[in-house]
Amino acid sequence: MRIGELGVPGPTGVLSHPNDNAITDHTDEYLQYNAGESILKTLLIQPDPNAGVFRSHSTDHPGQSLLPIVVYREQLTNSLFPRVSGDIVQVTPLIERIPWSIDANRFVTIPDRLFAGLADYQAPLYHYYFYVRDLQPVQLGASYRYFVMHFNDQREIQEIIPAGDVQLPLH
Repeated sequence: MRIGELGVPGPTGVLSHPNDNAITDHTDEYLQYNAGESILKTLLIQPDPNAGVFRSHSTDHPGQSLLPIVVYREQLTNSLFPRVSGDIVQVTPLIERIPWSIDANRFVTIPDRLFAGLADYQAPLYHYYFYVRDLQPVQLGASYRYFVMHFNDQREIQEIIPAGDVQLPLH
């Protein structure tokens, strides 16, 4: 599930280039990116990935961060699985902030395999998004529906956000 954009510019910055560890591949890698100088050598990139977390556009909570959240899923029926349990499974812990560290060369690491990055070309620019992975076991050929529980400052459920359906391939 896409939760933000990496390399969100600081006051004078532009986007950086993270390693492209896709959502389903390289789940043994940490998400890393360079928050150093841009190609122009004059602009610095905002290193904190929390600054890139998407914000609400709703009239009820304008500008509020998507975090804290917990992601859930339920299996849907399909031709391969005509009967399912109906159970709803929690697939992430409570995510309040994205952990990160930065070294002396401004190389940022998100030391949690729950997060992944992926570049998306939208002419004329590349966008570098980050995602929350579902690391729980799944059935090949199954269909799943995802939900995001968004919490308020008191850690009470504020909103349930439908996050889409997924059909897994057989191979």
